[in-house]
Amino acid sequence: MTTSGACVTRLGVGGPILVWVGLYIAGQILTFASLVAVPVGFVPALLLLGAVCLGWTLHSWKRKVSLV
Repeated sequence: MTTSGACVTRLGVGGPILVWVGLYIAGQILTFASLVAVPVGFVPALLLLGAVCLGWTLHSWKRKVSLV
């Protein structure tokens, strides 16, 4: 994860856009897979995705990653 922050910041404005698109695609795939596999539905998948995003955000804040 240490090099991914540097790669995203080197892309400038395109970095956050690519991260958003990647998260959107991952969320769609994870939600669909959980709907097929888990009778509870999409809630566990979205909780998992939220936990991963929160952990990634905290890691970036601790390293003081900036887009500027």
